[in-house]
Amino acid sequence: MSHSDDSNDSLDLSYAPPKFINNSRQRVIFVDFISAIYELVFDVNLQTATVNSNILFFSDSNGFPAISLKQPVTSIQLDGEEIGLEDQDSPDKEASFKILTKSVQPGRHELKIANLITEEGARGLPIQWLSAPNRLHCIFGMSDIHRDGGFLEAYMPSNYEYDHFRMRFSVKIINSTVEHSIFTNGATISTAAGEWNIDYPAFYTTSCPWFHLGPSDEYDLLQSEFASSDGRTIPILVYSTSAQVQRGLELERFKEHAFSVLGELELDFGPFPHDSVTIFATGIGQGGMEYAGATATRLGSLRHELDHSYFARSITPANGDAGWIDEAIASWGDIDYPSFASPPLRMSNMGQRSAYKRTTSRDAYTVGRDFLAHLDFVLRDRGGLRPVLADYAARKQHSTVTAREFQTLVESFYGASLEDLFNKYIYSETPTPFEAGEEDADALNPHHISPEELFDDVFPAIDK
Repeated sequence: MSHSDDSNDSLDLSYAPPKFINNSRQRVIFVDFISAIYELVFDVNLQTATVNSNILFFSDSNGFPAISLKQPVTSIQLDGEEIGLEDQDSPDKEASFKILTKSVQPGRHELKIANLITEEGARGLPIQWLSAPNRLHCIFGMSDIHRDGGFLEAYMPSNYEYDHFRMRFSVKIINSTVEHSIFTNGATISTAAGEWNIDYPAFYTTSCPWFHLGPSDEYDLLQSEFASSDGRTIPILVYSTSAQVQRGLELERFKEHAFSVLGELELDFGPFPHDSVTIFATGIGQGGMEYAGATATRLGSLRHELDHSYFARSITPANGDAGWIDEAIASWGDIDYPSFASPPLRMSNMGQRSAYKRTTSRDAYTVGRDFLAHLDFVLRDRGGLRPVLADYAARKQHSTVTAREFQTLVESFYGASLEDLFNKYIYSETPTPFEAGEEDADALNPHHISPEELFDDVFPAIDK
Protein backbone atom coordinates (compact mmCIF):
# COMPACT_ATOMS: atom_id res chain seq x y z
CA MET A 1 0.00 0.00 0.00
CA SER A 2 2.26 2.77 -1.24
CA HIS A 3 2.71 5.31 -3.98
CA SER A 4 4.72 4.11 -6.93
CA ASP A 5 7.21 6.97 -6.70
CA ASP A 6 7.92 10.23 -4.91
CA SER A 7 6.23 12.33 -7.64
CA ASN A 8 2.85 11.58 -6.07
CA ASP A 9 4.16 12.63 -2.68
CA SER A 10 5.41 15.92 -4.11
CA LEU A 11 2.07 16.54 -5.84
CA ASP A 12 0.16 16.30 -2.57
CA LEU A 13 2.74 18.44 -0.78
CA SER A 14 2.26 21.19 -3.36
CA TYR A 15 -1.10 21.79 -1.66
CA ALA A 16 0.23 21.64 1.92
CA PRO A 17 0.25 24.67 4.25
CA PRO A 18 3.53 26.62 4.48
CA LYS A 19 6.29 25.41 6.76
CA PHE A 20 7.05 27.71 9.70
CA ILE A 21 9.27 28.24 12.74
CA ASN A 22 7.39 27.89 16.03
CA ASN A 23 8.05 29.60 19.37
CA SER A 24 10.52 26.85 20.32
CA ARG A 25 12.55 27.58 17.19
CA GLN A 26 11.46 24.27 15.67
CA ARG A 27 10.82 24.10 11.94
CA VAL A 28 7.30 22.70 11.58
CA ILE A 29 6.69 20.87 8.32
CA PHE A 30 3.77 19.15 6.64
CA VAL A 31 4.28 15.68 5.22
CA ASP A 32 2.63 13.29 2.81
CA PHE A 33 1.10 10.10 4.16
CA ILE A 34 1.81 7.24 1.74
CA SER A 35 -0.21 4.59 3.56
CA ALA A 36 -1.85 4.03 6.93
CA ILE A 37 -2.83 0.71 8.47
CA TYR A 38 -5.18 1.17 11.41
CA GLU A 39 -5.81 -1.79 13.72
CA LEU A 40 -9.00 -1.19 15.69
CA VAL A 41 -9.87 -3.44 18.63
CA PHE A 42 -13.20 -3.13 20.43
CA ASP A 43 -13.46 -5.00 23.75
CA VAL A 44 -17.14 -5.05 24.71
CA ASN A 45 -16.51 -6.42 28.21
CA LEU A 46 -14.00 -3.73 29.17
CA GLN A 47 -15.78 -1.19 26.95
CA THR A 48 -12.52 -0.04 25.44
CA ALA A 49 -11.59 0.89 21.89
CA THR A 50 -7.93 1.02 20.88
CA VAL A 51 -6.20 1.92 17.63
CA ASN A 52 -2.70 0.83 16.61
CA SER A 53 -1.59 2.81 13.57
CA ASN A 54 1.31 2.10 11.25
CA ILE A 55 1.86 5.10 8.97
CA LEU A 56 4.40 5.42 6.19
CA PHE A 57 5.02 9.06 5.27
CA PHE A 58 7.26 11.13 3.01
CA SER A 59 8.98 14.39 3.94
CA ASP A 60 10.52 16.72 1.38
CA SER A 61 12.60 18.65 3.93
CA ASN A 62 14.08 18.69 7.42
CA GLY A 63 11.76 19.52 10.28
CA PHE A 64 9.22 18.45 12.88
CA PRO A 65 6.26 16.79 11.12
CA ALA A 66 2.71 17.92 11.80
CA ILE A 67 -0.07 15.35 12.18
CA SER A 68 -3.64 15.48 13.43
CA LEU A 69 -5.12 13.46 16.30
CA LYS A 70 -7.72 14.30 18.94
CA GLN A 71 -7.67 11.13 21.05
CA PRO A 72 -5.31 10.20 23.93
CA VAL A 73 -2.03 8.58 22.84
CA THR A 74 -0.56 5.65 24.76
CA SER A 75 2.65 5.21 22.73
CA ILE A 76 4.41 6.61 19.67
CA GLN A 77 7.48 5.56 17.70
CA LEU A 78 9.25 7.24 14.81
CA ASP A 79 11.49 4.91 12.78
CA GLY A 80 11.65 2.58 15.80
CA GLU A 81 12.49 5.26 18.38
CA GLU A 82 10.12 6.24 21.20
CA ILE A 83 9.11 9.90 20.86
CA GLY A 84 6.22 12.13 21.87
CA LEU A 85 3.56 14.48 20.50
CA GLU A 86 3.16 18.17 21.30
CA ASP A 87 0.27 20.55 20.74
CA GLN A 88 0.94 23.16 18.08
CA ASP A 89 -0.94 26.22 16.82
CA SER A 90 -0.54 27.60 13.34
CA PRO A 91 1.36 30.92 13.16
CA ASP A 92 -1.90 32.82 12.65
CA LYS A 93 -3.67 30.90 15.46
CA GLU A 94 -6.35 29.80 13.00
CA ALA A 95 -5.75 26.07 13.54
CA SER A 96 -4.24 23.61 15.98
CA PHE A 97 -2.71 20.19 15.46
CA LYS A 98 0.15 18.04 16.80
CA ILE A 99 3.83 17.84 15.95
CA LEU A 100 6.29 15.01 16.52
CA THR A 101 8.95 15.76 19.13
CA LYS A 102 11.72 14.51 16.84
CA SER A 103 12.77 16.08 13.56
CA VAL A 104 13.12 14.10 10.34
CA GLN A 105 15.34 14.27 7.27
CA PRO A 106 13.92 14.27 3.73
CA GLY A 107 12.68 10.85 2.65
CA ARG A 108 10.32 8.14 3.87
CA HIS A 109 9.66 7.37 7.52
CA GLU A 110 7.58 4.97 9.60
CA LEU A 111 5.34 6.24 12.39
CA LYS A 112 3.62 3.94 14.87
CA ILE A 113 1.00 5.38 17.21
CA ALA A 114 -1.29 3.69 19.73
CA ASN A 115 -4.33 5.61 20.93
CA LEU A 116 -7.57 5.09 22.80
CA ILE A 117 -10.96 6.27 21.56
CA THR A 118 -12.48 7.92 24.62
CA GLU A 119 -13.09 11.53 23.59
CA GLU A 120 -15.93 13.06 21.62
CA GLY A 121 -15.54 13.27 17.88
CA ALA A 122 -17.04 15.84 15.56
CA ARG A 123 -20.53 14.54 16.38
CA GLY A 124 -20.33 13.54 19.99
CA LEU A 125 -19.13 10.25 21.43
CA PRO A 126 -18.48 7.84 18.55
CA ILE A 127 -19.22 4.61 20.44
CA GLN A 128 -22.28 3.29 22.26
CA TRP A 129 -21.55 0.31 24.52
CA LEU A 130 -24.60 -1.87 25.18
CA SER A 131 -25.27 -4.79 27.50
CA ALA A 132 -27.44 -7.91 27.76
CA PRO A 133 -25.77 -9.17 25.63
CA ASN A 134 -22.62 -7.11 25.22
CA ARG A 135 -22.42 -5.32 21.87
CA LEU A 136 -21.68 -1.89 20.45
CA HIS A 137 -22.50 0.74 17.86
CA CYS A 138 -19.63 2.81 16.45
CA ILE A 139 -19.86 5.62 13.92
CA PHE A 140 -16.92 7.77 12.84
CA GLY A 141 -19.07 10.78 12.05
CA MET A 142 -17.35 13.74 10.42
CA SER A 143 -17.97 17.45 9.90
CA ASP A 144 -16.46 20.11 7.65
CA ILE A 145 -17.80 22.94 9.81
CA HIS A 146 -16.24 21.67 13.03
CA ARG A 147 -13.34 23.76 14.36
CA ASP A 148 -10.06 22.65 12.74
CA GLY A 149 -12.09 20.19 10.67
CA GLY A 150 -13.75 17.14 12.16
CA PHE A 151 -12.45 14.36 9.97
CA LEU A 152 -10.61 11.09 10.62
CA GLU A 153 -8.25 12.81 13.08
CA ALA A 154 -11.14 12.84 15.54
CA TYR A 155 -10.57 9.10 16.02
CA MET A 156 -7.09 8.13 14.82
CA PRO A 157 -3.92 9.78 13.47
CA SER A 158 -4.45 11.49 10.14
CA ASN A 159 -3.34 14.41 8.01
CA TYR A 160 -4.69 17.58 6.46
CA GLU A 161 -7.24 17.24 3.67
CA TYR A 162 -4.69 17.99 0.93
CA ASP A 163 -3.23 14.51 1.41
CA HIS A 164 -4.43 11.46 -0.55
CA PHE A 165 -3.28 8.12 0.86
CA ARG A 166 -4.17 4.44 1.03
CA MET A 167 -5.88 3.32 4.22
CA ARG A 168 -6.67 -0.07 5.67
CA PHE A 169 -8.86 -0.57 8.73
CA SER A 170 -8.23 -3.92 10.41
CA VAL A 171 -11.20 -4.27 12.77
CA LYS A 172 -11.69 -6.77 15.59
CA ILE A 173 -14.44 -7.19 18.20
CA ILE A 174 -13.62 -9.28 21.26
CA ASN A 175 -15.72 -10.62 24.15
CA SER A 176 -19.02 -10.47 22.33
CA THR A 177 -21.23 -13.33 21.15
CA VAL A 178 -23.36 -10.97 19.06
CA GLU A 179 -22.90 -10.87 15.29
CA HIS A 180 -21.91 -7.40 14.09
CA SER A 181 -21.91 -5.82 10.64
CA ILE A 182 -19.65 -3.26 9.01
CA PHE A 183 -21.16 -0.52 6.83
CA THR A 184 -18.53 1.35 4.87
CA ASN A 185 -17.42 2.77 1.53
CA GLY A 186 -14.30 0.61 1.39
CA ALA A 187 -13.66 -2.89 0.06
CA THR A 188 -14.48 -5.15 3.01
CA ILE A 189 -13.40 -8.73 3.67
CA SER A 190 -14.48 -10.71 6.74
CA THR A 191 -11.39 -12.56 7.94
CA ALA A 192 -13.03 -14.35 10.90
CA ALA A 193 -16.05 -13.98 13.19
CA GLY A 194 -15.98 -10.38 14.41
CA GLU A 195 -12.95 -9.48 12.28
CA TRP A 196 -12.70 -7.50 9.04
CA ASN A 197 -10.21 -5.79 6.77
CA ILE A 198 -11.37 -2.65 4.94
CA ASP A 199 -9.28 -1.20 2.13
CA TYR A 200 -10.00 2.34 0.95
CA PRO A 201 -8.98 3.76 -2.46
CA ALA A 202 -5.70 5.64 -2.81
CA PHE A 203 -7.50 8.86 -3.79
CA TYR A 204 -9.26 9.06 -0.41
CA THR A 205 -8.34 11.83 1.99
CA THR A 206 -9.03 12.17 5.71
CA SER A 207 -12.60 13.34 4.97
CA CYS A 208 -13.60 10.43 2.72
CA PRO A 209 -14.04 7.17 4.73
CA TRP A 210 -17.42 6.12 6.06
CA PHE A 211 -17.10 3.66 8.95
CA HIS A 212 -20.08 2.28 10.85
CA LEU A 213 -20.14 -0.83 13.03
CA GLY A 214 -23.19 -2.28 14.78
CA PRO A 215 -25.10 -5.44 15.76
CA SER A 216 -26.40 -7.13 12.61
CA ASP A 217 -29.88 -7.83 13.97
CA GLU A 218 -30.50 -4.17 14.78
CA TYR A 219 -30.38 -2.94 11.16
CA ASP A 220 -32.62 -3.24 8.13
CA LEU A 221 -30.99 -3.22 4.69
CA LEU A 222 -32.24 -2.58 1.16
CA GLN A 223 -29.86 -3.40 -1.69
CA SER A 224 -30.24 -2.42 -5.33
CA GLU A 225 -28.22 -1.42 -8.41
CA PHE A 226 -27.98 1.77 -10.44
CA ALA A 227 -27.18 1.69 -14.16
CA SER A 228 -24.62 4.44 -14.65
CA SER A 229 -24.41 6.39 -17.90
CA ASP A 230 -20.91 4.97 -18.49
CA GLY A 231 -22.15 1.38 -18.51
CA ARG A 232 -21.22 0.44 -14.96
CA THR A 233 -23.62 -1.24 -12.58
CA ILE A 234 -23.24 0.61 -9.27
CA PRO A 235 -24.42 -1.23 -6.13
CA ILE A 236 -26.58 0.83 -3.78
CA LEU A 237 -27.10 0.03 -0.11
CA VAL A 238 -29.75 1.88 1.88
CA TYR A 239 -29.92 0.92 5.54
CA SER A 240 -31.13 2.14 8.89
CA THR A 241 -31.77 0.86 12.39
CA SER A 242 -34.68 -1.53 12.73
CA ALA A 243 -36.01 0.81 15.41
CA GLN A 244 -36.25 3.66 12.90
CA VAL A 245 -37.93 1.45 10.32
CA GLN A 246 -40.47 0.31 12.89
CA ARG A 247 -41.26 3.95 13.62
CA GLY A 248 -42.07 4.57 9.97
CA LEU A 249 -38.82 5.26 8.10
CA GLU A 250 -39.20 3.82 4.59
CA LEU A 251 -35.99 2.54 3.01
CA GLU A 252 -37.78 2.27 -0.33
CA ARG A 253 -38.36 6.04 -0.38
CA PHE A 254 -34.65 6.65 0.11
CA LYS A 255 -33.83 4.19 -2.68
CA GLU A 256 -36.27 5.75 -5.13
CA HIS A 257 -35.05 9.25 -4.33
CA ALA A 258 -31.41 8.12 -4.68
CA PHE A 259 -32.14 6.74 -8.17
CA SER A 260 -33.77 10.03 -9.15
CA VAL A 261 -30.95 12.15 -7.75
CA LEU A 262 -28.20 10.01 -9.30
CA GLY A 263 -29.88 10.27 -12.68
CA GLU A 264 -30.04 14.05 -12.42
CA LEU A 265 -26.46 14.38 -11.19
CA GLU A 266 -25.13 12.20 -13.99
CA LEU A 267 -26.96 14.33 -16.56
CA ASP A 268 -25.45 17.48 -15.04
CA PHE A 269 -21.92 16.34 -14.13
CA GLY A 270 -21.20 13.01 -15.79
CA PRO A 271 -20.86 9.44 -14.47
CA PHE A 272 -20.93 8.97 -10.72
CA PRO A 273 -17.28 9.12 -9.58
CA HIS A 274 -17.39 6.21 -7.09
CA ASP A 275 -17.91 2.46 -7.36
CA SER A 276 -20.80 2.19 -4.91
CA VAL A 277 -23.40 4.21 -3.02
CA THR A 278 -24.01 3.71 0.71
CA ILE A 279 -26.85 5.58 2.42
CA PHE A 280 -27.39 5.49 6.16
CA ALA A 281 -30.99 6.71 6.39
CA THR A 282 -31.38 8.68 9.60
CA GLY A 283 -34.94 9.96 9.30
CA ILE A 284 -37.28 12.09 7.23
CA GLY A 285 -36.54 15.82 7.07
CA GLN A 286 -33.23 17.66 6.92
CA GLY A 287 -29.68 17.02 8.11
CA GLY A 288 -26.83 14.95 6.72
CA MET A 289 -23.11 14.57 6.08
CA GLU A 290 -21.17 13.54 3.01
CA TYR A 291 -18.53 10.86 2.47
CA ALA A 292 -17.03 9.40 -0.72
CA GLY A 293 -19.93 7.61 -2.36
CA ALA A 294 -21.68 7.49 1.00
CA THR A 295 -23.79 9.61 3.29
CA ALA A 296 -25.53 9.61 6.66
CA THR A 297 -28.60 11.66 5.87
CA ARG A 298 -32.24 12.39 6.23
CA LEU A 299 -34.38 12.22 3.13
CA GLY A 300 -34.56 15.97 2.60
CA SER A 301 -30.77 16.29 2.35
CA LEU A 302 -30.06 13.25 0.17
CA ARG A 303 -29.63 15.27 -3.02
CA HIS A 304 -27.26 17.70 -1.31
CA GLU A 305 -25.11 14.93 0.14
CA LEU A 306 -24.89 12.87 -3.07
CA ASP A 307 -23.87 16.04 -4.92
CA HIS A 308 -20.89 16.08 -2.56
CA SER A 309 -19.73 12.74 -3.95
CA TYR A 310 -18.70 14.80 -6.98
CA PHE A 311 -17.71 18.03 -5.25
CA ALA A 312 -16.03 17.48 -1.84
CA ARG A 313 -15.33 13.73 -1.86
CA SER A 314 -14.11 13.24 -5.44
CA ILE A 315 -12.68 16.70 -5.99
CA THR A 316 -11.42 17.32 -2.46
CA PRO A 317 -10.71 20.78 -1.03
CA ALA A 318 -7.09 21.51 -0.19
CA ASN A 319 -8.16 23.25 3.03
CA GLY A 320 -11.04 25.08 4.65
CA ASP A 321 -10.64 28.00 2.25
CA ALA A 322 -11.53 25.68 -0.64
CA GLY A 323 -14.43 24.12 1.25
CA TRP A 324 -16.83 26.87 0.17
CA ILE A 325 -16.76 25.59 -3.42
CA ASP A 326 -18.49 22.25 -2.84
CA GLU A 327 -20.98 23.61 -0.30
CA ALA A 328 -21.90 26.44 -2.65
CA ILE A 329 -22.36 24.03 -5.57
CA ALA A 330 -24.54 21.65 -3.56
CA SER A 331 -26.58 24.50 -2.08
CA TRP A 332 -27.10 26.08 -5.52
CA GLY A 333 -28.32 22.72 -6.80
CA ASP A 334 -30.69 22.41 -3.84
CA ILE A 335 -32.65 25.38 -5.18
CA ASP A 336 -32.57 24.09 -8.78
CA TYR A 337 -29.72 26.21 -10.17
CA PRO A 338 -31.31 29.66 -10.46
CA SER A 339 -29.57 32.46 -12.36
CA PHE A 340 -29.31 35.78 -10.47
CA ALA A 341 -28.67 39.01 -12.37
CA SER A 342 -27.60 40.67 -9.12
CA PRO A 343 -24.58 39.58 -7.04
CA PRO A 344 -24.98 38.47 -3.40
CA LEU A 345 -26.19 41.00 -0.86
CA ARG A 346 -23.17 40.50 1.37
CA MET A 347 -19.43 40.53 0.73
CA SER A 348 -17.55 37.60 2.25
CA ASN A 349 -14.11 36.19 2.87
CA MET A 350 -14.67 32.46 2.68
CA GLY A 351 -11.75 31.66 0.38
CA GLN A 352 -8.71 33.55 1.71
CA ARG A 353 -8.75 33.27 5.49
CA SER A 354 -5.78 31.01 6.31
CA ALA A 355 -3.79 28.28 4.58
CA TYR A 356 -3.94 26.36 7.87
CA LYS A 357 -7.69 26.60 8.41
CA ARG A 358 -9.64 23.36 8.01
CA THR A 359 -13.17 24.61 8.60
CA THR A 360 -15.53 25.52 5.77
CA SER A 361 -17.09 28.96 6.06
CA ARG A 362 -20.80 28.90 6.78
CA ASP A 363 -21.14 31.70 4.23
CA ALA A 364 -20.78 29.00 1.57
CA TYR A 365 -24.43 28.00 2.04
CA THR A 366 -25.74 31.51 1.42
CA VAL A 367 -23.25 33.96 -0.09
CA GLY A 368 -21.46 31.16 -1.92
CA ARG A 369 -24.71 29.75 -3.29
CA ASP A 370 -25.87 33.17 -4.52
CA PHE A 371 -22.41 33.90 -5.94
CA LEU A 372 -22.64 30.81 -8.15
CA ALA A 373 -26.14 31.82 -9.22
CA HIS A 374 -24.71 35.19 -10.27
CA LEU A 375 -21.81 33.53 -12.09
CA ASP A 376 -24.40 31.51 -13.99
CA PHE A 377 -25.91 34.80 -15.16
CA VAL A 378 -22.50 36.24 -16.06
CA LEU A 379 -21.75 33.12 -18.13
CA ARG A 380 -25.19 32.99 -19.78
CA ASP A 381 -23.84 33.57 -23.31
CA ARG A 382 -21.64 30.49 -22.87
CA GLY A 383 -24.35 28.24 -21.55
CA GLY A 384 -24.15 29.20 -17.90
CA LEU A 385 -22.13 27.74 -15.05
CA ARG A 386 -23.24 24.12 -15.22
CA PRO A 387 -21.07 23.24 -18.26
CA VAL A 388 -18.10 24.63 -16.32
CA LEU A 389 -18.94 22.39 -13.37
CA ALA A 390 -19.32 19.35 -15.62
CA ASP A 391 -15.86 19.99 -17.07
CA TYR A 392 -14.53 20.65 -13.57
CA ALA A 393 -16.01 17.36 -12.27
CA ALA A 394 -14.30 15.39 -15.05
CA ARG A 395 -11.00 17.26 -15.14
CA LYS A 396 -10.37 17.27 -11.40
CA GLN A 397 -11.91 13.90 -10.51
CA HIS A 398 -10.22 12.25 -7.52
CA SER A 399 -7.84 15.17 -7.01
CA THR A 400 -7.38 18.33 -4.96
CA VAL A 401 -8.57 21.88 -5.62
CA THR A 402 -7.92 25.34 -4.19
CA ALA A 403 -10.16 28.38 -4.38
CA ARG A 404 -7.77 30.06 -6.82
CA GLU A 405 -7.74 27.01 -9.08
CA PHE A 406 -11.51 27.07 -9.23
CA GLN A 407 -11.45 30.77 -10.08
CA THR A 408 -8.95 30.14 -12.88
CA LEU A 409 -11.15 27.40 -14.33
CA VAL A 410 -14.20 29.66 -14.41
CA GLU A 411 -12.22 32.53 -15.92
CA SER A 412 -10.80 30.24 -18.61
CA PHE A 413 -14.33 29.28 -19.62
CA TYR A 414 -15.49 32.91 -19.50
CA GLY A 415 -12.51 34.20 -21.46
CA ALA A 416 -11.84 37.16 -19.19
CA SER A 417 -10.86 38.02 -15.62
CA LEU A 418 -13.44 37.73 -12.86
CA GLU A 419 -11.01 39.03 -10.25
CA ASP A 420 -13.26 41.88 -9.11
CA LEU A 421 -16.18 39.55 -8.41
CA PHE A 422 -14.07 36.97 -6.58
CA ASN A 423 -12.26 39.65 -4.58
CA LYS A 424 -15.55 41.12 -3.42
CA TYR A 425 -17.57 38.00 -2.60
CA ILE A 426 -14.99 35.25 -1.97
CA TYR A 427 -11.81 37.02 -0.77
CA SER A 428 -13.16 40.27 0.64
CA GLU A 429 -10.88 42.15 3.03
CA THR A 430 -13.98 43.87 4.45
CA PRO A 431 -16.69 41.19 4.64
CA THR A 432 -20.17 42.43 5.42
CA PRO A 433 -21.22 41.56 8.98
CA PHE A 434 -24.66 40.19 9.72
CA GLU A 435 -27.12 42.90 10.61
CA ALA A 436 -29.00 42.74 13.90
CA GLY A 437 -31.83 40.27 13.60
CA GLU A 438 -30.63 38.87 10.28
CA GLU A 439 -30.94 35.11 9.94
CA ASP A 440 -27.46 33.65 10.14
CA ALA A 441 -25.93 30.92 8.02
CA ASP A 442 -26.44 28.24 10.66
CA ALA A 443 -30.18 28.71 10.45
CA LEU A 444 -29.94 28.38 6.66
CA ASN A 445 -27.72 25.32 6.86
CA PRO A 446 -29.90 22.23 7.27
CA HIS A 447 -27.35 19.87 5.83
CA HIS A 448 -25.19 18.92 8.80
CA ILE A 449 -26.37 16.81 11.70
CA SER A 450 -25.79 18.39 15.09
CA PRO A 451 -23.24 16.75 17.42
CA GLU A 452 -26.02 15.18 19.51
CA GLU A 453 -28.30 14.21 16.66
CA LEU A 454 -26.48 11.35 14.99
CA PHE A 455 -26.90 8.93 17.91
CA ASP A 456 -29.76 10.48 19.84
CA ASP A 457 -32.03 10.71 16.80
CA VAL A 458 -31.01 7.38 15.27
CA PHE A 459 -30.95 5.18 18.35
CA PRO A 460 -33.52 6.57 20.80
CA ALA A 461 -35.23 3.22 21.21
CA ILE A 462 -32.07 1.23 21.95
CA ASP A 463 -31.53 0.19 25.55
CA LYS A 464 -28.21 1.76 26.43
